[in-house]
Amino acid sequence: MRWLLFFIISSCLAFGETIRGIVIDVTDGDTITVLEKTPKEKVAHKVRLDGIDAPEKGQDGYSGAKYSLKKLLWGETVTVQYTKRDKYGRILGLVLYNASFINYEMVKEGWAWHFKKYSNSYELASLEIDARKDKSALVVLLMRPSGDNHQQHSNTNAPDLGGGAYSILDTLK
Repeated sequence: MRWLLFFIISSCLAFGETIRGIVIDVTDGDTITVLEKTPKEKVAHKVRLDGIDAPEKGQDGYSGAKYSLKKLLWGETVTVQYTKRDKYGRILGLVLYNASFINYEMVKEGWAWHFKKYSNSYELASLEIDARKDKSALVVLLMRPSGDNHQQHSNTNAPDLGGGAYSILDTLK
């Protein structure tokens, strides 16, 4: 019981602030907009999923990562725990939905990877390793460049999937 209390208190200290709201936009595989309703007003918050990185527009895997996150969260109520903002003013947060941390789910499913340049999360590193070992993990992890060069996710050595990672989703329907 003591350990449970310790875990709850330490996680509250790790993430100082919390917002709760409805996801009204999915920008890409690691950024959402959450509409928070307070008694006085409605506030839209741009939230970057902390500790992960996903392909940007124009890069291999972008459509699939965005679709996956949109399928999980669009119109749903989420809780975001955070302590800071990035240089663009976005909240860097851990997104909780249906008792799952979506940051972890995106890495686990292979649509994002651990952003080691800005995160030393053991959990994210472990999930990425497991996703790479898992033959059913999706292809975005295979396309990750060496290092964490955020601007160069496209990999010419990636397998030809006939239109990118998004086409995999079409075959699953």
